[in-house]
Amino acid sequence: MVTIVTGKINSGKTTFLENLYHKNKSGDGFIARKYFLNGGIHHFTLERLSNKDTYSWMIHQKFYQNEFEKTEKFGPYYMNLETLEIVTSIYDDLLESGISPLFVDEVGVLELQKKGYYAILNKLLANQIEVIFSAREDLVDSLVHFFKISDYQVKEVKIKEKNNV
Repeated sequence: MVTIVTGKINSGKTTFLENLYHKNKSGDGFIARKYFLNGGIHHFTLERLSNKDTYSWMIHQKFYQNEFEKTEKFGPYYMNLETLEIVTSIYDDLLESGISPLFVDEVGVLELQKKGYYAILNKLLANQIEVIFSAREDLVDSLVHFFKISDYQVKEVKIKEKNNV
């Protein structure tokens, strides 16, 4: 079963995933933390739910100073491809260990371009385990069609209820 947590940008999807993980105390995966500077997004990190290990994920081009050895540009962001390799390896280990559900935060345009979490999500879905991922509401139909997801439910997060699970 796949649960898609959806809502508008900054509606609390990440907070919802984090609260759901802590409420049920099962599964593992990553959430994307967004950091702001002077009213705009500065960078993102990926934080593992089970142990809070944090990895540098993306930096806005205005602030990027060649911090990443392996990088790819996505819109106005530079993505750390080494972090993607580490996270992919961790998801592989979680899958092998039978951990469930697995949480994936911020699935979207990148995955529709067969980048970012594309390979990870494809593997998780092929193994038919419980997956909970977040996506903007305007991308849900495209993602369901693209990944051929048939057994799923959608949980819409509204700004005023973003902390409720």
